[in-house]
Amino acid sequence: MWRLLIDRDGYFYIFPALPEKRAKSEPNLRPPVLVIYESGDGNQLLILSPKIS
Repeated sequence: MWRLLIDRDGYFYIFPALPEKRAKSEPNLRPPVLVIYESGDGNQLLILSPKIS
């Protein structure tokens, strides 16, 4: 399941739903964010993967 993070200026930012029960070894799970641009000529997709610091 995907969740909408924000819809702004024709860009949709979505991320996968986090599991309800996470392992204690993964307290700071960082899902990828997909950015989809709505256009008449075709859709563009940009994948933003968070960098673990």
